[in-house]
Amino acid sequence: MAYIRKIQRRRGVVYKVEISFSDYSKKSKSFRTREEAMAWSRSQEDLKLSEKNSGAVNVRMTMNEYFEKWFEEYARHHHSPGWQTTDLSMYRLHIMPVIGDSLIREVRATDIQNVLAKMREKGQAASSANRIRQLMSKMFTEATKTYRFIDFNPVSAVRSYKETQKQIEYLREDEAKVLMTWADRQPLGIAIHLALHLGLREGEIVGLKWNAINMSLKCVDIQRKWEKKTKVLEEFTKGRKIRTLGIPQQGLLDRLIKQRLKYPNSEFVVCDESEKMITPNALIAFLKKGVEDTQVRRITVHGLRHSFASLYMQKGGNLFDLQKLMGHSDAKTTERYRHSDPDYLRSRCKIVDLYSSSAQIPPKPEILENGYLRLVVN
Repeated sequence: MAYIRKIQRRRGVVYKVEISFSDYSKKSKSFRTREEAMAWSRSQEDLKLSEKNSGAVNVRMTMNEYFEKWFEEYARHHHSPGWQTTDLSMYRLHIMPVIGDSLIREVRATDIQNVLAKMREKGQAASSANRIRQLMSKMFTEATKTYRFIDFNPVSAVRSYKETQKQIEYLREDEAKVLMTWADRQPLGIAIHLALHLGLREGEIVGLKWNAINMSLKCVDIQRKWEKKTKVLEEFTKGRKIRTLGIPQQGLLDRLIKQRLKYPNSEFVVCDESEKMITPNALIAFLKKGVEDTQVRRITVHGLRHSFASLYMQKGGNLFDLQKLMGHSDAKTTERYRHSDPDYLRSRCKIVDLYSSSAQIPPKPEILENGYLRLVVN
């Protein structure tokens, strides 16, 4: 049974819904209009009926109402704070304006295509549209399997866009050495070495603490990162896995020891002169200055991570080990580093050489008077 009460408050009138179910549970919520209150009341009654029957029912719930439920019960527990912010932004910008007021049971594959098509019309990249498709797929998967609001996931009938593969930005070995030489004379120089020698992400460099480094065993545990979107130090990495990396004796380990002696009171490996943690923007500005001073090709902090991966493969590394070193959950992400060096590809093309002087013309057969064949070599 649902009751709707009109309540006068300082900011205006609200309509409070109070629902009592047959299992003696209760729910209440306030809305600005009576229509919104009645719609929420009906959706909650349908939801309770769905849970009781454990099967798909005629749920009168809009996409906006369902997203609120999905976000609180699924995304809050399975997505990092940074991804939660992204989920909210993507839904409000691209999904809500198109199908937000539609009933979840009435959303079809054509509606999903319409959401993606409008993004492309606004100039959004194929990769951005695919991320929106992925978000909607997760939402409708839960609606199908967990809540049983619908029988079929409409997103499964919509193809993702083909994405144009971008050229991976990375430094050549000589450029990397020039940048490292410059970094040795700078306060934040250790950050460049961590990116180029260990392939750390931007947030992993900023959030790296000394208690994660074992000098005697010459290894470092990558277990936390600074989340730029929420400005929170998260106790897990992007892949939510701890990876242990070895520290080269000659070079990186020596520099880490010097860094520790120079800033003995700092909790973080990369710190400013006051021994406080730096921000990602400070790291980006520092690298930008290094690129300008050394005149190496334009590179980002994540580009230094690409440089580590590319150099690793050029030195004879294998993709399986690289996947573990980089912390990739999907092997397809690591595949892009296979033969990414243009010089390598150019050298491979020379294997087939049909124009060299050493190429031989095959012998021609000649028929003799006695009927035998003789091969004549020119």
